[in-house]
Amino acid sequence: MKSPILIAHAARSGSSLTAGVLHACGASYHKDMDARYGNSKGYFESGSLLNAFQAVHDIAQQLHFSAYTKQRKRVELSNWAKNFNELAKRLSGLNIDGPWLFKHPQLLDMIHLDSFFKSEAFDDGAQWVIVRRNSDDIIHSSYEGKRQAIIDFHRAVDECREGEYSGSSSDLKLLHSIYNKFGHMSDDALYDCVVRTVCYSEKRIAKLKDFLSPQQYYEIWPMDGLNDPELKTFKDLVEWCGLRWSEDKVREFIDPSLVHYRSEPVFM
Repeated sequence: MKSPILIAHAARSGSSLTAGVLHACGASYHKDMDARYGNSKGYFESGSLLNAFQAVHDIAQQLHFSAYTKQRKRVELSNWAKNFNELAKRLSGLNIDGPWLFKHPQLLDMIHLDSFFKSEAFDDGAQWVIVRRNSDDIIHSSYEGKRQAIIDFHRAVDECREGEYSGSSSDLKLLHSIYNKFGHMSDDALYDCVVRTVCYSEKRIAKLKDFLSPQQYYEIWPMDGLNDPELKTFKDLVEWCGLRWSEDKVREFIDPSLVHYRSEPVFM
C-alpha cells in the first residue's frame, strides 16, 4: 500500500483548492462530504477516514510517550496497517495502491500519524502538505463567512416556513450547525473566537513543522498561486508529490477561479 498525501491546514486557507488540484493530477480520495454551502467545489474530506485515523493516532501517540507499552503499541499499529487495506476497499473512490490523499483540519492535532504510515504495511512515510494563508486574510474570511451563514440561516428558516426553501438538506444542516455554535455571539465575541482559532492553528502548524523533517513536508500558499497565470505554485506541489502535472485538468478545476462567493474564491 502507498502512504497518503496528508493535507494539514487551518480553515479558510485554500485546502480544498489544493486537494482539488492534486486530485486532478491523479490522487484518489474518498468523498463522504458533497459540495455544499460555502464550498461549491467540494471539501475533499472523509469522515470515515478521520475516525479511523483518530484511533490510529491515539495508539501512535502512546508509542512516542510510553516506553512501557512501546512493543505492544507497535503490534497494534502493525495490525491497524494490515486491516487498513480492508477498510479502504469499502470506501468508494479511494485507491491506496496508487497516490491518494486525506485532508482535514484535525490533522494539525494528529502529528503522530507519521508513525503509522512508516509501518511495514506501507511503501514509505506519508507526504505532508501544509497549506498556508495570511492570518489576517483567514480571520477576515472566517469572520465574514460565519456572519453571512447566520444571516443565511435566518433566511432559510423563513423560506422553510413559507414552503419556499430551495436549498439542499445538507446546506440547511450545515447552516443550522453554524448558527447553533455562533449565532448567540455578539460581533465582538465572534471576532475574538475566530482570532483565537486562527492563533491556535498557527501554533499547531509550527509544532507540526518542528516534528517533521524538512524533507517530509511541502508548504504551499495556494491563494497566492491563483494570481500566477503559469500556475507554478501548483505545478511545483504536484511534482513534489510525485504526480504527473495535468495543466488542462487543473485549469478546468480552478476555472472559474475568478468566480467569488461572499467576496472569496470558491475554493477554501
